[in-house]
Amino acid sequence: MPIDIQEFEAAPETELVHTIGDPGHAAQLLAFLGDHSDEAFTLKELRTENSVPRGSIGAILTRLEDRGFVRHRGEYWAIGDDVPVPDLAGKDADELRRLIEDAPASE
Repeated sequence: MPIDIQEFEAAPETELVHTIGDPGHAAQLLAFLGDHSDEAFTLKELRTENSVPRGSIGAILTRLEDRGFVRHRGEYWAIGDDVPVPDLAGKDADELRRLIEDAPASE
């Protein structure tokens, strides 16, 4: 999404970071996988169940994996091993987005 040129000129470089995909989709996928923590899904299944655009789902899941929220084996994706699933159920979409954005990416 484009930003205003004044924001481009005035903002510190560290704030000029474009997130991959819609943060709402990342929160939606995280909530879905948390609700189905006893199952693993293919990209197509996740895309269909969550209405995430085809070109975005892989990048979103990779970003979530880099932060430890999800894991995958072969063609299947599941909630991460260390994600406190009961805590996800009580969070709204904005809280999930902040949780995702604030989590450090693994090295």
